[in-house]
Amino acid sequence: MAYLMLWSQFVVVGVFLVAVVAKVRRRATFAGFVSSVDSLRLLPRRLSRPVAYAVLAAEMVVIPLAAIPATAPFGLAGSALMLAAFTVAVVFTRAGKGTTCWCFGPSTTRLGWPHVLRNLTLMAICGAGLWAGRDGDGVSMDPLGAIAALVAAATVVLLATRLDDLVVLLAAR
Repeated sequence: MAYLMLWSQFVVVGVFLVAVVAKVRRRATFAGFVSSVDSLRLLPRRLSRPVAYAVLAAEMVVIPLAAIPATAPFGLAGSALMLAAFTVAVVFTRAGKGTTCWCFGPSTTRLGWPHVLRNLTLMAICGAGLWAGRDGDGVSMDPLGAIAALVAAATVVLLATRLDDLVVLLAAR
C-alpha cells in the first residue's frame, strides 16, 4: 500500500509540476492559457484572467501538499477536486467544439473526450492514493520499490501531459 500511495503522490506532483511550468515559462504561454480559459465561455470574459491565476495558484499549492507525506491526503484530495472541476468544464464546453487545451502549454488539439478520460484516470489515481494512505502507517520502504514507483509514475506523467500529441498521432491517417 505504501508504494501505491507513493506512486500516486509522484503522479500528482509530476502532472501538476509540468502544468505549472508550462504555464509560467513564458509570458505568451500564460496569455495563451488565459485565452483558453476565456474560450471555454463558462464565465464572463472579465473573469478569465483571475480564474486563470486561481487555477495556477491551486496547481502550485497541491504540488507541495501532495509531495509531503503528512499533507499528501490533502494534496491528493485537492487535486481530485480540481480535476473534477476541469472535467466538468470540458464536458460543459461540449467537448471538441473548438476550445483548445493549454493545460500543459500551447496546443492545437481541441478539448474532447480524451481529456475527460485523462482527468478521470488522474482522479482515480488520486483516489487510489487516498485509499492506500488511509491507514497512515509509516512503513519503511525498500529504495528499489520507491524507484520503481517513481519510474512508473514518470511514465504516467509523460502519457498524461503529452496526451494531445498522442491524440494527434493516433488520429493521423
